[in-house]
Amino acid sequence: MDIIDKIRAKYTNLSKTQRKIADYLLENSNRVAFMTLKKMSEEVNVAEVTILSFSKKIGCNSFMDLKGEFQTYIKGKSVHPEKLSTALSKIESIDSNLAEIISSEMKCVEDAINKIDVKDIKNATKLIKEASKVYLIGAGISEAVTNFLLLRLKHLGISAEIFNITSYHLVSLQMSRRLENSVFIVVTLPTYTKLVTRFTEYLRENDNSVIVLTDSLKSPVAKFANVVFSCSTNSVLFFNTITGLISISNILLTSLAIESKEEILDSIEQLKAFEERFLE
Repeated sequence: MDIIDKIRAKYTNLSKTQRKIADYLLENSNRVAFMTLKKMSEEVNVAEVTILSFSKKIGCNSFMDLKGEFQTYIKGKSVHPEKLSTALSKIESIDSNLAEIISSEMKCVEDAINKIDVKDIKNATKLIKEASKVYLIGAGISEAVTNFLLLRLKHLGISAEIFNITSYHLVSLQMSRRLENSVFIVVTLPTYTKLVTRFTEYLRENDNSVIVLTDSLKSPVAKFANVVFSCSTNSVLFFNTITGLISISNILLTSLAIESKEEILDSIEQLKAFEERFLE
């Protein structure tokens, strides 16, 4: 468990002042790793002794230990740019490497389509169509996929929203307000976020419907899904590409549109009537 997960795990048991420190640390993880105790005290506007107490509360023996854990966390995150650096050094020009880049993206789409099972599309379509609400979960680059899904689902008249899991406090609040018979769509790619994995496990343990989009059936969240879609996310340049996942999303959304055809057409007619009446 890294320092970010440790803070999130303790969040609900923190005092108001301690949550203020936690929020600052979560929002400034890159800076905290190299910050003095005095500087943090000034920026958070709390006493130095309060920060020391907070450090022990989340399992660190001292402020130096806290900084050390943030430095380890930052070092772990820096692995991804190394691929970009290595790949760029090998690419001579767009002219000589364009064919390889195009081929790589095409393979991601082909892999996505080849792995799709019609039964899975039908099952996922049924879950979404019958749900009172769709909640979308993603972190990092996965958010690009969840935002795409959100836009298209709303366009189809499906009630949907992004489910924020940046802190346990927010998760608890949103879960208490969620609608019954909801479905959760979880998008997760390497390196997998531990909080997303644990929350997906929690969802299944409590009989929530879960649809997962990921890079592999061996993904840590795959075993908790009612339906799982996977495809390659390998890229010539970047750590992950979402090309294949967008293709899967398009196919699923098209299936949903066809199954909801009558409702959508009726909604369009109502919109036309509204425009004729009020927007002349």
